[in-house]
Amino acid sequence: MKNIVVAVDFSDLTDAVMAVAAKMAKAFNCKLWLLHATQAGFESPYVVDNMGTQDMFPAYNYSAIQYPFFDIYEVDRSKIAENIKQEHGRLMDLTNKMKKEGIDSTGIVAQGPAVEVIVKKAKRFEADLLILGSHGHGFIHRTLLGSVSEGVLQKYHGPMLIVPVKSEE
Repeated sequence: MKNIVVAVDFSDLTDAVMAVAAKMAKAFNCKLWLLHATQAGFESPYVVDNMGTQDMFPAYNYSAIQYPFFDIYEVDRSKIAENIKQEHGRLMDLTNKMKKEGIDSTGIVAQGPAVEVIVKKAKRFEADLLILGSHGHGFIHRTLLGSVSEGVLQKYHGPMLIVPVKSEE
């Protein structure tokens, strides 16, 4: 085993996923690719109208025709850039932590829908193992919003390790 790709979403599950990834990387003496898929710019919560007021709606879902009480929208690029910068900083903190533990690590922030980004990058980095977490959301959540881990399971055809959320029991 040479390459492990670890999908990181900065949720409460991140520490557990990173702990498993670190153990695997040490056991097999392989490289860790820490991957964060950001949708900033695709589903950015930062939308401003041409008057400069901020509304918390995804830019791609709304138009002046659907919502005539809003002016024409444009994405607030400075907010998106700041969001990506913060995500990159958090990922670099994780990467540096792995390096301090003696693990060869590289952090990558890639823009796009999480499932597609994870599958594409796992192939690109020739992942011998793909590690990601599963939040264990219920049926309603998965039905309405989908599940990244389920989407990756359907689209990625390689070895995967899904780290489940810990039970409260």
